[in-house]
Amino acid sequence: MRPSDPRFLELAERGHGVVLLNQDGKRLRKRALVPVHRGVGRVRGAPLTFEQEVQAASLAVPGAAASHRTAGWKWGLEGIIPVGVELIIPHRMGSRRPGIIVHRSRTLERSDITRLGQIPITNPMRTIIDLAGVATPLSLELALDDAYRRGLIRLDKLASRLELLGHGCRGAGLLRALLLERRDQPPTGSGLETKFFAALRSMGLPRPVRQHDVYDDDGRWIANVDFAYPKLKIAIEIDGLKWHIGRKKFESDHEKRIRLPGAGWYLLAFTQRMVEHTPGVVGAAVHKAFVEREGRNWV
Repeated sequence: MRPSDPRFLELAERGHGVVLLNQDGKRLRKRALVPVHRGVGRVRGAPLTFEQEVQAASLAVPGAAASHRTAGWKWGLEGIIPVGVELIIPHRMGSRRPGIIVHRSRTLERSDITRLGQIPITNPMRTIIDLAGVATPLSLELALDDAYRRGLIRLDKLASRLELLGHGCRGAGLLRALLLERRDQPPTGSGLETKFFAALRSMGLPRPVRQHDVYDDDGRWIANVDFAYPKLKIAIEIDGLKWHIGRKKFESDHEKRIRLPGAGWYLLAFTQRMVEHTPGVVGAAVHKAFVEREGRNWV
């Protein structure tokens, strides 16, 4: 089979250009393949991609699936950057390959594994559980909210599965705390809102209500705000560039800034730069609003 052969090109496209040599090696000339792992070859000339590395690793380790940060990256979860190819296998299996990070788990079930294209991978729920043991707290929180926002997970099912795994699961305590915070709450509208939520927590400020609908005294709807403290009538808007571009959104934002104070609400608005680079200023402004509304020093 020559590189110009249509069958060769089809093989290169299938499986991100990598093949098991015991399956396809006999049908390919040696000059058509580049060894990647023992028993796995890359079709010469196929583009080099991280997905190709993941596919090759999953073929090299029998019974393995992409997991942890590799799986988080494949699912497109916000805040997750791969640090190399990470795979998960049942604890009883033993397999080591250079250049591959292999995690062994006593709790891995068949239902935890699915496929994205040709790549076996942990499903979003299992991925979040595994990320709790390796990701930074903020990265985990960003990934959790992103998966929740996109409908990849259900928080109640994730909480139930976490309980079944017991307290031996790395990062379980942090993940339980994050799930408890989100109970009966809608997801944040963006990763920037998640960062704001995390900043308030780190400063010891009370948890706000997410995506709150504001009504006037006559029951007429005024606006939906990103965060609110309804009893104190404090509304908070997070102005990320991605979600606040366009004339219609521009007009809506300014209408809120007029109608909310007119209805007796204290309105705070923060930009992406403020949330990400000057969280102390953001926290101080929220605290000031509390003091003015309630006369209580929270920190």
